Amino acid sequence: MPEWRGVGLGRALLTAADRLTAVGVRRMELWRMDPRAQTYYERMGMREVNRHWRFWSEWPLRGSGTLTPAGAHSLRVQYVHATCSEEDWPKVRASWPVLFEPPYEPHLCQGFDWRF
Repeated sequence: MPEWRGVGLGRALLTAADRLTAVGVRRMELWRMDPRAQTYYERMGMREVNRHWRFWSEWPLRGSGTLTPAGAHSLRVQYVHATCSEEDWPKVRASWPVLFEPPYEPHLCQGFDWRF
């Protein structure tokens, strides 16, 4: 939420997480979709470990048929939340009905490793 950026919540959470060492936790993974967070995580000494695209697609996907559990005649899937590697993203965009309208627009998600 934009109104909470820059007020020190991230640093407070990371400082509080240090207390987890008392119960044997020595590592955390943090995931972000906000490009501004990457700089902050790197400044805190975290290292990027993975990237993937998170996106929504309309159902049914081309050629996929239907998805209706036995006996659930009223259940309909409208959207599918999916992920793919950064390398596959151009192929996925070209061949799948990816949604781009907010709040369904695709996001590059980055994972960071934090050891303490």
